[in-house]
Amino acid sequence: MKKLLSIILACCLLALAACGGPSSQTASSGAASGAHASGGGRNVPFADTEWTYYDGYGVTLEAPSTWTLYCYPETASATMNAVLMVSEAEDIFIRCYVNEMDPQPFVILSPSENSEAQLFFEHVQETAIRADDFPPVDMSELTEGDEAVAEFLLMLEEYNANPKNPLPEYTGTLPTGSSGGASGALEPVLLSDDGCLAAVQDADTGLYGYIDKTGAWRIEPQFQRAYGFSGGRAMVQLEGGSWAYIDSTGAAVIPEVRDTDGSTYQLKSSVKFREGIAAVEIETGNDYDNIYIDTDGSVLFSASGLPKVTGSSYASTYFFGFASNFTSGKAVAARRVNESTDAKMGSEDAPVIIDTNGNILAEISKEYYADENGFDPNMMVKVKPGGPFHGDDLYGLCDESGNVVVPCEYPYLKYCENGLYLAQNKSGAYGFIDKNGSVAIDFEFEEAGIFSCGLAPVRIDGLWGFIDGDGSVVIEPKYVDVSGATTGADPYLGVCTFWEGVGKVKDGDRWILIDTEGNVIMDDPSISGYFYCGSGMVAYMDAESGLLGYLTTDGKLAVEARFTEADTFYPAG
Repeated sequence: MKKLLSIILACCLLALAACGGPSSQTASSGAASGAHASGGGRNVPFADTEWTYYDGYGVTLEAPSTWTLYCYPETASATMNAVLMVSEAEDIFIRCYVNEMDPQPFVILSPSENSEAQLFFEHVQETAIRADDFPPVDMSELTEGDEAVAEFLLMLEEYNANPKNPLPEYTGTLPTGSSGGASGALEPVLLSDDGCLAAVQDADTGLYGYIDKTGAWRIEPQFQRAYGFSGGRAMVQLEGGSWAYIDSTGAAVIPEVRDTDGSTYQLKSSVKFREGIAAVEIETGNDYDNIYIDTDGSVLFSASGLPKVTGSSYASTYFFGFASNFTSGKAVAARRVNESTDAKMGSEDAPVIIDTNGNILAEISKEYYADENGFDPNMMVKVKPGGPFHGDDLYGLCDESGNVVVPCEYPYLKYCENGLYLAQNKSGAYGFIDKNGSVAIDFEFEEAGIFSCGLAPVRIDGLWGFIDGDGSVVIEPKYVDVSGATTGADPYLGVCTFWEGVGKVKDGDRWILIDTEGNVIMDDPSISGYFYCGSGMVAYMDAESGLLGYLTTDGKLAVEARFTEADTFYPAG
């Protein structure tokens, strides 16, 4: 049995490397990088190196030098996917089922002389899709009672003991492939343009642009990268690699940061505006140099008035090392410092609380590191001891006067929409506290997520359900998993299980959408995933093509799947 397990493990490593899943360097060779198959049945070279995997049991598997990788729907319902690897000579096939949560593929090898296997290979070539999204598979149900597979694996074990023997043939039932895409099965709806735009990647050119809710291009694909709008501005990467903020027409209105002395700086990363101000990272030749700008790209104030690290010539006198966005006119910031300076000096900059003019309102003790997200709507800042480069990852809360109100004793702490905080105690249990540290909902859950739309997901006895703000179970635990989608509805929440009354849960082997009462809104096998959401829309992935489009939150098709990436809709004005 150990030999059998070792064979499966070795082949799993091959396939998982291709899928972007976890893999490790081997004892006898370097790891080869994976590649994704693209739509329309086109193949992609997988690796051009001799692979020899040693798994620790003393069994070695030698694989051919060049592989072709395909991902294809395993059944007509497209509830599971598989990866097919084919040797250059097409004499070895490795087929692996992919489990999204805990990848443990099941391996089948067949020689190309097997006519069924060859027909199967030709079918996969015609129906192969991108290997980007793998719905989970219940491996116990998949293999239960399959005597043909068990018999084949015993033969394969004998083959592995002497690879000069002929490869055994597998003559079991082969997959049938998939049929139909999501766009053909959904009820269409024609929306009007309400001024909200979403950044999407055009599948044909690979460039990014912006569409409205009718699916029409409002800003044609022309950018290397593109992000959502905030404050009438969106960050994009231009053709030459530089960054700029554009307006709703696509014009670059902030191509560079302008200082009061006439100096200019190139932008370095994507940051959203909040309250008309953005804390942007700029190109200075050093890492982590930040400055505050307005929506015209002008510098508002610098870090020159902040306390400086004693005796440290490295720390900038002008730029911030980190700078949060503003909440109710207050932000948290600190002068730039790096790990080598910190280690040498034994000291670092204290984080300070500033107003929109850069005035220091309060100082947080330098024994704490303040979270760069800054203040939440409770006007509390998450902190941890030990500064940015060391210390235990235990979190507490600091108020707007700089006082640590909730001691740093929680391995996990996150703000919720109802003003509570999801917390994990040192025993590993999850519960909820208020901004003063009082327990609002007992630490009695195996795992939990933040509140959104009045509900929080909790795991009880291995299954997920939902509780309300009083801690009462309102949707019984019956789901295998829950997952969040990135939402633009609340910048303080980020990823939520529920948004605009819709939630994403895993029922059996498929992701579905439910409402806050647990009623199913969307359970369509032609859809393999739900992602970014906001402004009444949710991005979905077509299981056949692997492309992204948009649904309304009541499950109607608004924009057909034709994009390789699709972000949240944000107001662009």
